[in-house]
Amino acid sequence: QQISNSFVGLIFYVCNNVGIQEKENLEVEIKRFGGEMSSSLSQCVTHVVANGKTGLQYKIAVGNDRDVISLTWLHTCIESQKLLPINPRHYLHLSLSTRKQLADEIDIFGDPWLEPITTMDLCQVFQNMAAEQFPEPLNESMESRRRKLSNSMARDLFHGCCLYFHKTVHSINPDSQTVAMVTLRRLRLEAEMKGASVTGVLNKHVSHIVIYAPLNVRTPFTV
Repeated sequence: QQISNSFVGLIFYVCNNVGIQEKENLEVEIKRFGGEMSSSLSQCVTHVVANGKTGLQYKIAVGNDRDVISLTWLHTCIESQKLLPINPRHYLHLSLSTRKQLADEIDIFGDPWLEPITTMDLCQVFQNMAAEQFPEPLNESMESRRRKLSNSMARDLFHGCCLYFHKTVHSINPDSQTVAMVTLRRLRLEAEMKGASVTGVLNKHVSHIVIYAPLNVRTPFTV
């Protein structure tokens, strides 16, 4: 029995990396909210959903350059009994058209430039990362992002500042080092977007030194 119109007009295709019983349960829930479920990946499908980046049907969807959304998003919609926005972190695969549409809002990993992000969101971003993404230049769209911020006071927040990001000193754990490097890379880009210049050489022109370390850890060094 239909209880809501939240999914009216939507046609879902659930990839085969979801169990048979769960897929049947999802079909019932989708119909309860006014939606439909398709057994084939046709042009009429509005939402392709998968439980991770595995399975033949997921690969076919990616091969056809369709957006693929995490099953978590669909479950959250059902639990909330309403259609929720699809945030960049919900995408397991972004089609070329969606990447172009969101080019000024997210980086190449689907991480929003200007929106706050939770630990859970960050974990999802890490899970969605693919090795082939890393060679792309991270500052490829920097000028377009600068233009988007041109009418904002944030554009010149660090104007006149020259920042030097010191190498991580907080831990020797490889996983912790990786998280720190990604965090510093994001901070560097955000600082540049807000008017700062960033240098990799510690010299007399540096106005601020940024160190990734807990507040209770002393990191003495001589400049």
